[in-house]
Amino acid sequence: MRQVVAALFAGALFGLGLTVSRMIDPAKVLGFLDVAGSWDPSLALVLAGAAGTAAIGYRLVLGRARPMLADSFALPTRRDIDLRLLGGAALFGVGWGLVGLCPGAGAGWARHRIRARRDLRDFDAGGNGIIQGIRGRVITTAELAAHAELEAAQPCAPHHPKEHPMLPTRPILFSSACILASMTGGAWAASTPEPTHLKFETHAAFFSAETKQTKPIDPQVFVRDAGVAEGTGPQGIKHAAGFRPALIDADAKSTPLFNAQGTPLGFTLAEWLAPTGQATMTPTAAGGILIKLNFEHLRPSATYSLFENHFDQKPVGFTPLDGAGSANSFKTDAKGHATATVTAPQKLTHDNAILVILDDDGQTHGASRGDIGVNAQHQLIARPPG
Repeated sequence: MRQVVAALFAGALFGLGLTVSRMIDPAKVLGFLDVAGSWDPSLALVLAGAAGTAAIGYRLVLGRARPMLADSFALPTRRDIDLRLLGGAALFGVGWGLVGLCPGAGAGWARHRIRARRDLRDFDAGGNGIIQGIRGRVITTAELAAHAELEAAQPCAPHHPKEHPMLPTRPILFSSACILASMTGGAWAASTPEPTHLKFETHAAFFSAETKQTKPIDPQVFVRDAGVAEGTGPQGIKHAAGFRPALIDADAKSTPLFNAQGTPLGFTLAEWLAPTGQATMTPTAAGGILIKLNFEHLRPSATYSLFENHFDQKPVGFTPLDGAGSANSFKTDAKGHATATVTAPQKLTHDNAILVILDDDGQTHGASRGDIGVNAQHQLIARPPG
């Protein structure tokens, strides 16, 4: 519901801006596009103000880990310029130059035209006046007669065959040039680094999908099972007798969890699987990646470390996300919320992933992940798209 209200507000604000700036007035728009005639440059201020506001707002919004009313940003991924894009831009420019209206402004203009036609039907049978067009001004019959006499007294303007009155060639050419120029600027802007947005998922779900487990499993945490002998789990983690890796669908969500040695972790399966998180990755001038992270529902007042998976290595390799292990840790607040900013030394691809590790002993382990399954557990992961 909040998304619907926000969309309605944004649409109303956009429509108000079009109306106040007179973008719904074709004569105003054509006057701006006709640079070789009686040029009206006032709409340039409107365009500059809109572009400037959008550019600043765009950067501020994408600096957030996620939108206010959605889980992640939905951004276009294509940056190439093809014939369809060029043709569409040219058609838009021709249409704009022909009628002085773009689709958004055209909707507002159509509404006013419908209202104007309805008003014109309300002609005063007594001859006192009629309603004139969109402006709604009453013109008396005396004014109409005076206007007709004035037009009759004026000589006809010479006809210029090169510029047909129904085909405003200068506005067409100028509007098409504006659209194509904006595309050129867009191509330049596309060359600047754009942030990549990632959504975290539980490591248990990721591991189960990647290894095609018939029963989704979490190899990092364990549940009590008296009939299980001492053994080694699916990620090579040795566990004590009487304990086995947790089954994320089959085990009750209220089941308490243990580490591989049988020490209680102090939380249930439901609490372990509850966290969510987002990451925004922006390339730096030095060739690295600035990563901003935001998490909810992690373990309260806990210590976490960030590592990078290397799926292109056999076996899979792990390195500190900051490259050194000195700035890859963070602490959560009393509600399990945390934000962190880390600069990775190199670009992350689909061969990598960001791994969030719970240091359940409360200690950071620097360049090491710790003793996995014992004092450190993989909890969340996010992999860049391929």
